[in-house]
Amino acid sequence: MNDHKDRGDWILAKDTRIPTFDNSLGIKEGDLVTTSGWLFLVATESDDCDYHIQISPQARTTTHKPQGSDDCIIVEAPRPDFISGSDLSGSVGRIRDYIKAKLLGGKEPSNNGSVMQHAICVTVTGQLFYDDAHVGGQPRGKQHMISNTLWELHPITAFTIAPASACSSS
Repeated sequence: MNDHKDRGDWILAKDTRIPTFDNSLGIKEGDLVTTSGWLFLVATESDDCDYHIQISPQARTTTHKPQGSDDCIIVEAPRPDFISGSDLSGSVGRIRDYIKAKLLGGKEPSNNGSVMQHAICVTVTGQLFYDDAHVGGQPRGKQHMISNTLWELHPITAFTIAPASACSSS
């Protein structure tokens, strides 16, 4: 990762990150983290055109709608032209193309969110990012799936469809 602040704040200067703190995973803001979960929706954010992706421990779809106790984590794939590093920009571009081709029928996701019709397990890697722009704001999430954390993976650097067994213990 670059050591500077880039457009969209997804690459942060080391001095603007949340200081290291004790946690059971031993991770800190800026680390690359990999997680698996059920893909609920993909949306295009109207302000910066990021792909806003919600991943949940519960398999939820257009027919198995979110329940009040459900939770999700938000991961985001920014527009490649918003990233100055060519390697990262290329990686994010390929991820967005893959999502569009494999999950959205070749179309851009809607601003409200394109909810998955079938349960899809995914594995995602990205930079751990505390999105403090949402501190004190409305709960995050779309289509009645709430995220109870301001931590997200942004930008994502890898995204794959995984076997359901990768999500069964999530």
